[in-house]
Amino acid sequence: MWSRRVAADERNYVTVGLNSLLIRTGKHNVLVETGMGNKLSDRMVKFFGQPAQLLDDLADAGAAPDDMTS
Repeated sequence: MWSRRVAADERNYVTVGLNSLLIRTGKHNVLVETGMGNKLSDRMVKFFGQPAQLLDDLADAGAAPDDMTS
């Protein structure tokens, strides 16, 4: 199914983007999140690679979950 867009690896896995967006308007902070969360089971980590690092990524951007306004 994926071969039309990207080649799979030897395990038949493909890399996918699970990017979140932090939107700052000056008045509001909005997080558009992919829904993967940070509670991946060991099995899911095996499939998707390293666990989600949303909280670390927010901190790197100078934001925290409590900073979200919408």
